Amino acid sequence: MKNTIGKFALVMLAISLLASCAKNLKPGDPIPGVPSRFSDLKVTTSFTWATTKTIAVKVNGFEGDTPIRKSLVLSGKNMPGSYYRGNHLMSESFNVNLTIPTALDSLVVTYGSVSKTYAVSGPEIEVDYVVNYPDVTE
Repeated sequence: MKNTIGKFALVMLAISLLASCAKNLKPGDPIPGVPSRFSDLKVTTSFTWATTKTIAVKVNGFEGDTPIRKSLVLSGKNMPGSYYRGNHLMSESFNVNLTIPTALDSLVVTYGSVSKTYAVSGPEIEVDYVVNYPDVTE
């Protein structure tokens, strides 16, 4: 019994010594090793803080026998929302500047019910209304 009480007292003493070594930070105290001001952050020179970029989209019209007017929607692949919506004639050519997230790598162009996907690899994208149907050989 004495041995058990002695072991218990020793464990309690060890716990109290370990607990007293813990540093209790108050809210607002600086954390050691973490910059406390934005200007103290160190980043590489190639890093950019921009989260958006602007691209120019050139839409090439397509002449047809009958004027066709449909809704044109420019949106991101696998991203909610759209970056442009307008009602245009298929024969109309125009340019539009879009501000898109830097992470966006594909632009989906929907004219009416037809969608085409274009890679976003530079500052400009050229799109058209021509639908590429697969060749069917019989």
